[in-house]
Order: sequence, then structure tokens, then C-alpha cells
Amino acid sequence: MFEQPFINFYKKLNGDIKDPQGNPVPLNWQDFYGMALSALGTREMAKVAAADVNMPKETVTALKGVTEKIGNKLKGKVYETLAAKKPVLSTDGKTAKQLAYEEMQRRLDNVKNGIINPKTGKPYGKSHVPSSLEVAVNKKTGEVVIGENKTLNKGNPPPELHSKTKEKFTENTKENWNERNCSEADVSEQIHRKGQNGEDYEYHAVEVDQKGNIQDKHTCRNCDVNMKDEINNGDVTSNTDESKARRDNMNNKNGK
Repeated sequence: MFEQPFINFYKKLNGDIKDPQGNPVPLNWQDFYGMALSALGTREMAKVAAADVNMPKETVTALKGVTEKIGNKLKGKVYETLAAKKPVLSTDGKTAKQLAYEEMQRRLDNVKNGIINPKTGKPYGKSHVPSSLEVAVNKKTGEVVIGENKTLNKGNPPPELHSKTKEKFTENTKENWNERNCSEADVSEQIHRKGQNGEDYEYHAVEVDQKGNIQDKHTCRNCDVNMKDEINNGDVTSNTDESKARRDNMNNKNGK
């Protein structure tokens, strides 16, 4: 009972608790309040045990010691986890993952509901929903950048890339598409055009599966190389074992 608030805290911190729309539920003041009450309850339980005249002194001493150790360990772990995984939030208080899921859902809804594209005067078509959509959030300012695959390959010829994007996206031999095709390249190009640095952002990519559900999208094999620094730093939050296994499984089925 007393450990449940801490379990919920870790699950929310890792994005494992989701709302009905599949979006990660963010931490709020109730989570910290619950952990505080749990810690106080544990301490009071130890006090009650200590006041019981029928309880052996050795048992009381042992219980106090265990309670103190558990309390210190939990407190230290909470602080350690918060320091190590302080969430990067946009100016409206959302993570890159939350924004990526919301943006992809918005596009799906636009197509489903026949929303008119103001640029064409016609309803949005299937091309409005990209195969890969990535959101990046600036760690310092909360600025948001949204990119999608194929953007940098549009045009004949396609647009000239920023020199820093060219320098970064060099691997193009590991997939059936070139290095500039990915949403990661589109986001990086936008960041470089702003005169900013890619390491100042946290990234999350999503895709839509065959059933129409939004899911995390792991970097492709080209971007595994081109985005290796961001992946190693933990800034690409969609680069998880689960999403990688799913991606590899799908590629195996397709004979890639």
C-alpha cells in the first residue's frame, strides 16, 4: 500500500501510464503529495510499533532501522531520478512525446473529418499523415519544431540543405531511401536554419501502424548512425528497445 505512490511516480516518469487517447499522463502535484503521505504513514507505523509494550525491543529497533533505510533510499532515488530525468517541456508544459502523439492525432482527425486544407481549398488527403513525424523541444526555451519524412526530398531539384545538416546526415546506405528522407533530417534542417544547435533539443518520433494506431517510431538504420550522438545522450526518447524490436520485426517480415 505505502509503495504504490512511488510505483505510480516511476511509471509516469517513464511514460508508462497513458490517458484514454494513448498520451502519457504527466506528473502533477498529487503524485508528490501521495509520496509524502506514504512516507509519513510509514514513519507513523514505526512509531506505533515502538509504543507497543508487548513488542520486543529488538524488533522495534530493527523496524526503525529498516524504515529509516527504506525512507532514505526512496527519498534518494526520487531525487536521483528527478535529477537524471528532468522532463524537457514545451512552453505549454508538454513533452516531445506528448506533442508528437497529439500532432499525429490531429492530422488523422483532419483526414477522417474531411477538414478543408486552407492552402488548396480541398479536404486533407492521405498525404497529410506522414509515415514518420518527429517533434523536438528545446531544452532551454521550450520552443517546438515539427518535422516529417519526405519533406526535404520535395521539389525538382530538392532544396539545398544547410551545411550543418549536410555534415550530420551522411549515412545513406542502410535503407531503401536516402539520408535526407527522414523526419529527423527535416527537424535538424529547421533547427539549423534557425541558427540553433541540435544538442539543445529533445526528440520523439511517431508513426501510424496498420490498424491506425499511433505508436513510437524508432530511428531508421541511417539515422541510427546520423543521430548517434542524440541517441547516446538519451535525447531521442522514441529510441527504445520496444520500438526497435517492433521496427526490426516489421523489416524482417518485409524481407529487409
